[in-house]
Amino acid sequence: MIIFYILSSLLIGWATSTLLCRFLSYAAEKKKMIYFTSIALNAAAGIAFYFVGLKANVTDTMYNGRHVTSATYYEPWDEKVKHTRKVRVGTDSEGNPKYKNETYYEREHHPKMFKYRLNNDSCEAVCTKAEFDSIVSRLATKAVFVDMHRKYHSLDGDAYRYDWDGKNAHCYTVTVSKQFNNYLKGNDNSIFKYHVDEEMKEKYELFDYPKFSLENDQVTVLGYNCTKEDIRRVQFINGYYGESKQFRLYVLFYDSQDVIAGEMQRSFWQGGKPNEFVVCLGHEGDSITWCYPFSWSDTPKLEDMTKMYFMEHPRIDISKYALFVIKNFDSWNPKNFDDFSYLSNSMKIAPSIRLILVIVFFNLIIGFILVIKDRSKKKKDSTTYRRRSF
Repeated sequence: MIIFYILSSLLIGWATSTLLCRFLSYAAEKKKMIYFTSIALNAAAGIAFYFVGLKANVTDTMYNGRHVTSATYYEPWDEKVKHTRKVRVGTDSEGNPKYKNETYYEREHHPKMFKYRLNNDSCEAVCTKAEFDSIVSRLATKAVFVDMHRKYHSLDGDAYRYDWDGKNAHCYTVTVSKQFNNYLKGNDNSIFKYHVDEEMKEKYELFDYPKFSLENDQVTVLGYNCTKEDIRRVQFINGYYGESKQFRLYVLFYDSQDVIAGEMQRSFWQGGKPNEFVVCLGHEGDSITWCYPFSWSDTPKLEDMTKMYFMEHPRIDISKYALFVIKNFDSWNPKNFDDFSYLSNSMKIAPSIRLILVIVFFNLIIGFILVIKDRSKKKKDSTTYRRRSF
């Protein structure tokens, strides 16, 4: 594929330089320089775009749960800020202006701020007042006064911090996304890659990854009208253990579907992400009819234990299953996707064509600029010649 990119870039460079040399009125030596420069630049651009495309081809997004450890309201405050400026104080004996440095102070106002801190974060993140109020409401703790010991001018802005008390019900969870190298995504011939069309998706009622809620979190229990407590239990697992255990639980329900729906869901999500543990549950009413869990774990012990759990507890109760997961985290072994780095990374046809079109567009823009500049120069030279003749 890289040979294809180099040859395509060389061909584009040759065509561009040939056309430019026909339209430009440069000397032969300059045309020769343009000719070889264009070919060299296009070859370099082709190689660069190729490797950028390869990187984009394996870049994927995964979701991880975090939780808020504290939220802080910072009062507005002000301070006097020292500045220095040059002031003219007259002239010297030769009439040149003389200056001196002058110190002056300005009042600088700092507005109120709302911030929160996530677990394992060394710094705070800024949020809106609405987000702050939502966090404080969930934390349900009293504010702790924090004296900021500021060198203020007239407003002594202090802070009020709300800390999480460690109770599950008061845990405010969020979902964050991050990029990782998904080598399965970049390999079309891998036995680990699956394809599900829209017809199959509709037939088996497959789920897309859920969107973020207004609280910057994902609801990962889908397809069943669970209680808020059930949803919160799963969100707590994802938010509290997501970072430390590299674990994210999705529970997907399928009403009156066969177990093949779970297999199709696995195909549709291409096996899931490295940290995901997906539990597909068929149900009729409030009874579980089948269980199909999947993940990339090298030792699928938790999958087997989950199947056994729902065989023994067929009545839907996600809160109890959440407690079961917490007690059995020792059976979870997340997959390191670097193990798939041996898979070859092949560029797809559509991105390849787009990259080539970018190179063509780049050449057209450069060629257009050179032709316009050349014609402007010719017109200017012609005008100068007529004036001299007159």
